Amino acid sequence: MFESRYGATSPDAEGGGKPGLTLRIHRCPGAARMTWALEVPTEPGLKLLATARWPHESPVLCLQVRSLPSSYALEEEVPLVACQRAGPLVTLVAARSLERRSQIHFMEDGSGKAWWNTPSTTLGLRAGIRVPTRRPPGGGVVPIQIDTRERRPYSFAGRAVTTVRLRLDVGDYATRTASGLAVAERKSVADFAQSVVKGTLSLVMGELATLPRAVVVVEGRYGNLFSVQHVAPGFLINLVAVLTVRYPAVQIVFADTRTLAEEWTYRFLAAARAELGANPEIG
Repeated sequence: MFESRYGATSPDAEGGGKPGLTLRIHRCPGAARMTWALEVPTEPGLKLLATARWPHESPVLCLQVRSLPSSYALEEEVPLVACQRAGPLVTLVAARSLERRSQIHFMEDGSGKAWWNTPSTTLGLRAGIRVPTRRPPGGGVVPIQIDTRERRPYSFAGRAVTTVRLRLDVGDYATRTASGLAVAERKSVADFAQSVVKGTLSLVMGELATLPRAVVVVEGRYGNLFSVQHVAPGFLINLVAVLTVRYPAVQIVFADTRTLAEEWTYRFLAAARAELGANPEIG
């Protein structure tokens, strides 16, 4: 009845997506700003007014409502292969070849407002960007342990942290949560590539995987791996892919620059304390 405007059905979703998973898009031409409306098949279902049909070139502002006004008429049904909510995020994967992935991110102020993004509209961190000053998840002071073998450690200047230098069993930066240590292993691009090829990073990630939360933070972009000297690019990225699959509990984050890697490490450790709980012995 409704034909998709964004390419053929994805080969991964033959048959038009999973039964019961359909994103229903409505339209009201006479609406002042929120011309579009969405019915999202979460449990319970979500109803949203939206400023655009799909986030093509910029994020779309949405507003959650209890029911859709009768003035909105069904315009399109988009079969989905996935629809998952995790906290303030709703991830949608459409059963088509183009414009497949999108994510709805609800604001934390309880207003019901949300931003609908696709990979092309999500603003990624870039070199030279001003580091945000917004408080991290959980707020409060984050106690950070810094390994004594870090020759040029992050200072975390201007951030609500306390730091102590001590020898960590694994990783370079850590914070103690109610569930144990959350740890970040820092790597420059050259060090990351060398440790991947030599196999030492596999050992480190194996130990990191035993912790409640762990991450490897690289001070550079993924594309930098293609220009590492004396290593065939295909060989290196294949090894990185193997490590990612072998240790799914340990993220590898390419953070563009040292400044942004420091910022990401700080927010990761703060989020770990917020999610897992602060250690009662240190607050």
